[in-house]
Amino acid sequence: MFRKALSFGGMWLRADGAFSPSWFRSLAARGVSWVPTFLTLSALSALALWGWYNDWSLSLSRPGDQRTKTETTQTVAKADVKVHAVSHESATGSHPSSSSRPWRIEFPSADVVRKVGIQVTPAQERDMTRSVSSPGMVDYDPARYAHLTARTSGTVWRVYKEIGDPIDKGEVLALIESAEVGKCKADFLLSLAQFELRDETLKRKQAAASSLSEEALRTANAAQREARIRLFNDRQALVNLGFSVHLADLADLSDIDRVRFMRLLGLPDELRKAPDAETLTANLLPLTAPFDGQVVERNAGMGEVVQTTQRQVLFIVADVHMLHVDLDVNPEDMAEVKVGQPVTFRSNDGGSEATGKVSHISPEVDAKTRRVRVHAEMPNPSGRLRPNTFGTGRILVGEHPHAVVVPSEAVQTDGVTTLVFVRVSQKVFEARPVQPGLRQGNVVEVSGVQPGEDVVTTGSFVLRSDLQKSRIASGNE
Repeated sequence: MFRKALSFGGMWLRADGAFSPSWFRSLAARGVSWVPTFLTLSALSALALWGWYNDWSLSLSRPGDQRTKTETTQTVAKADVKVHAVSHESATGSHPSSSSRPWRIEFPSADVVRKVGIQVTPAQERDMTRSVSSPGMVDYDPARYAHLTARTSGTVWRVYKEIGDPIDKGEVLALIESAEVGKCKADFLLSLAQFELRDETLKRKQAAASSLSEEALRTANAAQREARIRLFNDRQALVNLGFSVHLADLADLSDIDRVRFMRLLGLPDELRKAPDAETLTANLLPLTAPFDGQVVERNAGMGEVVQTTQRQVLFIVADVHMLHVDLDVNPEDMAEVKVGQPVTFRSNDGGSEATGKVSHISPEVDAKTRRVRVHAEMPNPSGRLRPNTFGTGRILVGEHPHAVVVPSEAVQTDGVTTLVFVRVSQKVFEARPVQPGLRQGNVVEVSGVQPGEDVVTTGSFVLRSDLQKSRIASGNE
């Protein structure tokens, strides 16, 4: 029998009207290929249904906790929460100049507020400060730090001070024996004697001027002036060596007493009063402290030859009761740093804090550190702060006494305005526009809130969300 098969879209129909077996095989293959697509669509539909039912929130709590949360969510969802704008006149508190109007969120009851989990804390009043922190190092005050050298060549005759010894201004640290010193003393005594002789001669001739020629008076006057100049030069040589010489101290002394006075000039009292003081050499030059302080370094040794041409440093002294702290401040913080601002420094070894003030500021950025060097003077009466100690300094650049502060979590923003939620009653909260100020730890200064007013901490973001929804719905966003 002749059979004729027709093909329709890949399916075979035989002449007797029945489908061929190849059609069923093709249909089965297509069905299997659709299974992954069907399963994927089913999973996405189930996920969408679960997200809609659970408000798109994932909770890892226990089943009992989940029921509690669901009940609370349902309670809040059913609660008739009212959000409305109020006028500035009816709003409590003071508000900054702003175009934004305060809003109030009203719950049906205090029990609903408790179930939502809203917690409040009172605004407090405290002193707020802002500081700029930077690394720093303790150093000596350059004006109270000195390298001491001998004023003339010689030999170290005696050393009186060691490293760490306190010193007073003018106290003898060491004695240098130098022939130059003895010569200057002798020249001074000789010039003094010559001046006194020339001055006395001039006075006698002036008294007998009527019997003397004018030329004799001019010669006596010139000799007296020459002697005065020579005395001045020889006295200045002693001053250059560090001696303090006053002509009045020698005026009434005999020649022997003058010699003794000059020989012991500038020496410590223990030498001046010693039994062998009369046998001391006149070549001793005292090396004295230029200010009150402490010996930082000693390089002088008895018998050591000192050469002024080599600039040998015999002692380094410093005033450790007034130190400097050098702070390396970031350039971006320098706009707030000024001379006279208080500085607090704490060493890295956990030592006690020291306080001072900014004394001067470098006009340039350091080429190595890329920071600005700020110098602060630090009183150190107890001596606990030691030079070359590293630490951290805080420069007080802002201070607001009696500032109103709230916890940082209480401060919210709607993208335009910064605000906090103030409790007006047990079920009413006001969205209060505020201006944030200084921050310190977990609190922030705000204006627009009075001390003692209760602000929302936990749950403030929930109130912000309700507020934004109401604004959008009312077209005020």
